[in-house]
Amino acid sequence: SRATRPKVHYWQPRIGWVQGDWAFWVGGLFIDVQENHAGSVALPVLGGVPFAVELENEQRESAVFGVNASLADTIDLSFEFSNWARKSTLLNLTWRFGE
Repeated sequence: SRATRPKVHYWQPRIGWVQGDWAFWVGGLFIDVQENHAGSVALPVLGGVPFAVELENEQRESAVFGVNASLADTIDLSFEFSNWARKSTLLNLTWRFGE
C-alpha cells in the first residue's frame, strides 16, 4: 500500500485578558488536513483487491476557551478546551529553569 505525506494547515488566533497572575482567552482553531492512501488488500479467493482512500476534515474550524495561572515565577498551569465542532482539551504544566 502507498500513503502520501499528509498536508496540514493549522492556525489558532487568540485574544485574551490578563489580570494579575491569571490570563483568560477565547480564540479559533482552524485545522485543514488532507491525506491519501492507496494500495491493495490480499483476500482469500479474490486475490488482491485495490483500494484508494482520501481523508479530510469534516469540520475545519472550532472555537477555543482557555485560562492560565502563574503558580510561581517559573511555573504556569494552562487549561484550554473546545466543545464545539472540534472537541479538544489541553492541560499543560510548564516549569522554566531559573530563579
